Parts: sequence; C-alpha cells; structure tokens
Amino acid sequence: MINDKIKGTVAGILIGTTLSCGLAFAKNGIETIQAEYSDIKIYMDGVLLSPKDVNGNTVEPFIYNGTTYLPVRAVGEAVGKQVSWDGATSSVYLGERPGQVTYLTDVMDAFTSNYYEKYTTENGKSFNMGGTKYTNGFVLEYEGSEAVFNLNGNYRTITFDMGHVDGSDNYDAGIQIFIDDRLVEEYVAGYDDIPQKITIPVNNGLKIKFSVVREGDYYFTGEVGFGNIVLR
Repeated sequence: MINDKIKGTVAGILIGTTLSCGLAFAKNGIETIQAEYSDIKIYMDGVLLSPKDVNGNTVEPFIYNGTTYLPVRAVGEAVGKQVSWDGATSSVYLGERPGQVTYLTDVMDAFTSNYYEKYTTENGKSFNMGGTKYTNGFVLEYEGSEAVFNLNGNYRTITFDMGHVDGSDNYDAGIQIFIDDRLVEEYVAGYDDIPQKITIPVNNGLKIKFSVVREGDYYFTGEVGFGNIVLR
C-alpha cells in the first residue's frame, strides 16, 4: 500500500555493515537521496530471508528512483557466497577475490578423524611427497584412517595433491573419497609414484570424507598426504 510507505533520507552508499548494492554508477563523495521504505521482503527459493548486517542488526531494502536496493552481505550469504569489502579499491566481492586461494586446512579442521595430522602455514610443520615439501594439508596414517570435513554446501570443487609421504612404509595405499556419504572417487597412492593432482566436483555438498584402505594383499599402507587443498 502506498499509504504504508515511509520516506527517509539515506546519505551515500551504506558500506561496512550494510554493503547495499545497485548503485552501479562511478561516483565519489556523499549524495543525499530520498529513499522509499515499504516493508520490502526478500524470498530465497520461497523462504523468507531476514537480512542482517555483520553486527546482527536488521537491514531493510529500499527503493530509490524506481530501483530496489538490497543488502549485498545478506543476499550474498543467503546464496552461499562470502561477501567482502576492499576499501582500497572501493570494491565489493561476492565469493572469491581475484587471485584469492582458500585452503581447506586454513578455514576448517576435520570434525571426525583418526590417525590424522593437520599441517598449516601457521603451525610451521611440513611433510614431503615425491621430494616436494608441503606446508599446507594433512596426512592420514595406516589402513582405516580417515578425515571428515564439514563443507556446509559452500563449495563447488576441491583440488589437491595426493601421494605417498616420503620416508613412510614402502606399501601402496588405496584412497576413497566420499561426498555426503556417497563414494565418488578411488585412487591408489603408490609408494614410488609422484603425487597426483586431483580435482573433484563437490557440487555444494555438505561434507567430504577422505579414507585410506588396503591396496592389494599387504596390511600396511604407509602414510598418505593431501597437500595444498584448495576449495572453490
């Protein structure tokens, strides 16, 4: 109803806590505009959203010159995109920034695991595969070891190097990878093979499991490394 509309004044582009979108023209400075608030609702796949800023405050969409402006952060996060602001370039990013790399072990840890060791650039530890040093990733030891990560439906693909860890037992290891409890890939990490570069479609799955299994007639498998695990 037009009578229910409330007109207010909005100074400039609301950046930081609101990150409003739609102001696509290139302009600097502050402009006073007459914005129209009319209890605009946002639905995502039929579900009503409650837009919040980074402080948890409700952010209301508004209309200006016939265009409806929505809070970027709330809408971006609703569709599974990380939202960030670069003050140096006055840019809003949805998802990855150009050149940005998201390593799995930098943003999460396994919520279920056994015989698992995590390596990050911060903890200063490393492991070698095929003579190459890795400072980011994880190692699974022995048959039956596994690591399960909560991806929360936020990623499309996962890419990593996989191989036998240098200096561990000289036995091949079988690798199984599950997305949402469904086996999607199987590999063999030969003790004298160079690391394999692997990319797996995650398709916004909720969780991923890496598991080491026996390969051939040998009980031992040695240690298997997963290095430079990039999420996209």
